[in-house]
Amino acid sequence: MQPGTWGILSIALGAIIYKISPNPANDEVMHSIAYASYRNKFFRYLIYLSGVLPPLLWVVGIILGFLSSWKMGLLYLLVSIILWIILSPTIRSSR
Repeated sequence: MQPGTWGILSIALGAIIYKISPNPANDEVMHSIAYASYRNKFFRYLIYLSGVLPPLLWVVGIILGFLSSWKMGLLYLLVSIILWIILSPTIRSSR
């Protein structure tokens, strides 16, 4: 497969992981995650990876896009920014 194909797959996988990762603004979810990660070290590393892996996959996808062509790299950069904005959880005040 071409680097551009691997790049779009990397960006899509990063978006999927970013979407299913827990919302840090939700206090109840973060409390239960903190308790579970205190009890289980594997779960702690899984939560850590869910926060670090999506941006890393997006950067790899953008680099692979630039390796394919400049236009593809710029397109992948734009798609990654749009996905980041769309998939970011909204932070709402509890008041």
